[in-house]
Amino acid sequence: MSMSNQPLISVIVPIYKAEKYLSVCVESILKQTYRNLEIILVDDASPDMCPQICDEYAANDDRIIVIHKDNGGVAEARNAGLKAARGELIGFVDADDWLAPEMYAILYDNMLKEDADISAGGIIDCTGNQRIARLKDHFYLAGNTEEGLIYINAIKYMGRSVWDKLYRRELFDDVSFPPNFYVEDMAVTYAVFVKSKKFVFDSTPCYYYRHLEGSRSKNSEIVDVETPKYFYNKYYGVRAQYPKAAPYMLFVNFLSYMRVYEASLRSQDSEKYKNYRKSTREIIRNNWKYIVDGVSDQILKISFSQKLQFILLAYFPLLFHAVYRLYRFTKAR
Repeated sequence: MSMSNQPLISVIVPIYKAEKYLSVCVESILKQTYRNLEIILVDDASPDMCPQICDEYAANDDRIIVIHKDNGGVAEARNAGLKAARGELIGFVDADDWLAPEMYAILYDNMLKEDADISAGGIIDCTGNQRIARLKDHFYLAGNTEEGLIYINAIKYMGRSVWDKLYRRELFDDVSFPPNFYVEDMAVTYAVFVKSKKFVFDSTPCYYYRHLEGSRSKNSEIVDVETPKYFYNKYYGVRAQYPKAAPYMLFVNFLSYMRVYEASLRSQDSEKYKNYRKSTREIIRNNWKYIVDGVSDQILKISFSQKLQFILLAYFPLLFHAVYRLYRFTKAR
């Protein structure tokens, strides 16, 4: 297909303190075999050399648009990119990640073949020099809304982030990224999948996701009690309409509850979160059997360790606290 017959894809890249990785990211987009791209670099008032790097790229390739804005966080940066986007199709890339050259060609071809609203690709997890594809064997699936909601909650498949996918523009007509939200892209992924009629997933590895040690350790200390509540309410909102997907949504939501529960135990204001921990235990007790009965091991394997953690937390909290503190002490030695 010639470039003139290709629909325009707007690729939105939010940028903040990514000087070390930005050139690799942008170069990987410029080298896409799918040529009809609009590359929107959103500089979120980055204090390093990122603004200059963006302008230099824009001066050398007319497919690049640069937006310089006041700092407002990644949600506002993505929203600014969406507002400026002219493409029929939308993609997102994080500034510290990069793409295989054929990524958007694969995603678009699959979207066209299946007449899908969302096309997702395979992810390669990158830690240091290590590269590991999330799925070793090739997997291909085209399905409806409910199947999409199942598979985005199975991390080894699509996952709930926005960046490994290609979307039809109209899915975002009344959807935007919520500011001041810990996992704003996951909230949007749910919203657009509920709006979509069909998705396609091809596990061919094409999105290189860079794990940064600093960001992981910083995020692990956040006691964000609102995010688990938000997704728990989302789960109840779709339970009646998509009963097969609901247990998968709820289990991943429980992982979020667990992360925040553990962060609350580490907090210097641990006593402040006493009621949150109590309500978490009640929610898990009330829904655990529903999850175990509804989740297929073939799609989402709940490990013995995860089952044990949830059972201890829900029914034997003092033992859970003691085991967790012992684990923390052993890890610190």
